[in-house]
Amino acid sequence: MNPTTKILEWSKDQPDWQRDALRRLALERALTADDLDKLLAILKSEHSLEVPKGTAAPIPLSAEHLPDTATHEEEVALTAISGVENAMRLKSGETLEFSPANLTLIYGDNASGKSGYARILKRATRARGQETKILPDVFEENYQDRPPARATIHVAVQRDGETDECELEWEDGKASPDLLARVRVFDKNAAAVYVSGRSEVAFVPFNLDLLQLLAGACDLLRTRIDDEKTELEGRCEELSASIPDAGTARTFVDAISANIRPADVTAATKWDAEKDEARMKELAASLTDAAAQALVLRGRKTRCESLVRRVDKIETGLSAARAKQLETLRTDAKEKREAASKFSEEAFKGESLSGVGEGPWRVMWQAAMKYSLLAAYPEQDFPVVEAEDALCVLCQQVLGAEARDRLSRFRDFMEGEVARLAGEAEAAFAQAQQEFDAINIDRSDDDVALLEEIEPEDKDLAQAVTDFFDTGTKRKEAFVQALATGDFSGLVSAPKPQSVALQAHAQELEERAKKLVDALEPDERAKLLGEHAELLGRKTLAEHKETVEKLVKFRAVIEKLQACRTTLRTKPITDAKKAFEKEFLMDPFKTALQEELDVLGVDQKVTLGFSGERAVTYQQIQFLGSKFDQLEEVLSEGEHRAVALSCFLAEAKQLPGQPPLVIDDPVSSLDHIRRERVARRLVNEAKKRQVIIFTHELMFYTDVIAKAAEDQVPLRRQSLVRVKEGYGHVDDSGVPWPAKEVNERLHVLEDESLPELRKFHEASDPAYREKARNFGELLRETWERLIEEGLFGNVVIRFRPSVD
Repeated sequence: MNPTTKILEWSKDQPDWQRDALRRLALERALTADDLDKLLAILKSEHSLEVPKGTAAPIPLSAEHLPDTATHEEEVALTAISGVENAMRLKSGETLEFSPANLTLIYGDNASGKSGYARILKRATRARGQETKILPDVFEENYQDRPPARATIHVAVQRDGETDECELEWEDGKASPDLLARVRVFDKNAAAVYVSGRSEVAFVPFNLDLLQLLAGACDLLRTRIDDEKTELEGRCEELSASIPDAGTARTFVDAISANIRPADVTAATKWDAEKDEARMKELAASLTDAAAQALVLRGRKTRCESLVRRVDKIETGLSAARAKQLETLRTDAKEKREAASKFSEEAFKGESLSGVGEGPWRVMWQAAMKYSLLAAYPEQDFPVVEAEDALCVLCQQVLGAEARDRLSRFRDFMEGEVARLAGEAEAAFAQAQQEFDAINIDRSDDDVALLEEIEPEDKDLAQAVTDFFDTGTKRKEAFVQALATGDFSGLVSAPKPQSVALQAHAQELEERAKKLVDALEPDERAKLLGEHAELLGRKTLAEHKETVEKLVKFRAVIEKLQACRTTLRTKPITDAKKAFEKEFLMDPFKTALQEELDVLGVDQKVTLGFSGERAVTYQQIQFLGSKFDQLEEVLSEGEHRAVALSCFLAEAKQLPGQPPLVIDDPVSSLDHIRRERVARRLVNEAKKRQVIIFTHELMFYTDVIAKAAEDQVPLRRQSLVRVKEGYGHVDDSGVPWPAKEVNERLHVLEDESLPELRKFHEASDPAYREKARNFGELLRETWERLIEEGLFGNVVIRFRPSVD
């Protein structure tokens, strides 16, 4: 069973909204805002919540939505590198060609430019273990002012059985073409990444990414559910607070939940205006005048205590200490914002647009950050600038080096001490101002009625409280003006505090009520008061029946939203993802690695370990039977290289298609036995895909040639040499001097070296002696090669390990 079939089978046991989400993700690999709206409607419908009319029925994932492979993938092959400029000391005007299939073997001595070409390919293909950048010729004057390295990379692209030749322009520091990202490159730095640390898994089998995308959809929908639930809970609090605390009304309101029955609501709000009102009057009479007066007094006491709480808040909110606090916070916020503005003006005075760091700019920054974290790059910190293919969240263009640098400086400014202090000061002032704005000085009808009841008993208190509200209104208006202008010198004096006097009056009312009630028989009094409280509660609820019904409805919706939220848990999806990755990614990768280790003769007990972090799967070489993870401290240099090459080749097996492999000096530090194994392995790999090998090892070079001939694998040989004009000159013969046969050497001596030597001799050039000595050395090496070919009949040849 492949990943596609496995996911399809797994999806059949999932909720309808998830099956519909998987279908959308399989087709587009991303969800739009409209997709999320429709999925949310399906999810709500599954939990009997109201959804918009015309909501389409879910369409579950099926086989027709899941192609087994990425059909849009093209097969790519490298054919040449040309137009190299400003890349180390590589000679311009050269073209290094590759066979588009099978094997290309490129030889170059040390300092011949071989690694320069390999490094260009590595940078262009976004390979692992990157150097920071490619320098120009550092021996040139003002080399630091040279433009970035560039080259033209020629590729052959096969689509639908047809091959197109393309020339891709590459410049160091800019995003390279996506086609080149399919080429895999191995060198000593990549070897260190494979063995010495963990690296991101290069390829996840097609469709296996759907589960991670589904988990992301759960997170987005959970945010929407939470926002809706929070809004409803706030409305419930407002509705609950609007129902007076009378009789048993508060107890019933606090107990309202999604499980309440309609019959319970009907019973609690049932009220016969004639019969029940008469019974309340009868109870009042039964409780005697004393009890009735006590009820009146305690009712007034409750209202008085409510007024005390309001007056206390007003006293605190309009106090001199609060005025001083607001003035200090406003001044502090203004000064720190001015400092931040001055700092940003200096820091960004070279920017194209003004106002960086100011209010509107900060609003834009915060909005961009929210979009990046919630939608564009939910798994990465904002701003995303490390990846070369990162996009701007506003214009959605690839960020260049200058843009990434600018965004990094903006982030540093926003996270810097000056901006942070300004933001904290403004937030503190805004919070204090919000609390001030919440102070309510308006007198309600109940406040006016209460003061009218207090006046006959305590005229001074009633007048003092009235004056308190009048003065408080004027002082708040003065506060508002001061907050706008920053001038707190003209504030109206604070109203004289009245909360203590009102509390004393409330306590007096309670004492009077207690004396009246104590005169009644305890048991009978409790019974009558209980019935009266129940009637008063029903009357209160009946008067607010519409509010009660809304509360019941809203709390039922909240309960169902919570049920929706429960189905958005990502753990089951994560567990399935881990199981599928083990079956289709981890286990095959481990098996492939062991096969490669066996082929290269590595007997160290190592395996691949896998880990996950922020939706990314990582691989890391580990010892079997040991928790020690510093492999480079145990492995010899040769074992290190062999293990890394094994991991590289095992990884290549997992990739879709047969992407090209570029390998630079694969046998460095390997003994002759393992060198021969590597040569055999790479020749075999070249039967299936394009393989390009750079090497300076002559024995390995001849070994690859011999094994390619033995297995009849087409081979293209190239040779790089150093000339006075620079490094990386492509030798047209494609064969290095030590590997040339006698006739090839005679061609070099007769057609190139000897004419040059004659010129030096005829010109009596002092360099003639040195040139003649070099010519004699090459002639001697040609005689030696003649012995190998003519006398020994190629039975024994240098750099070939066998006697044939």
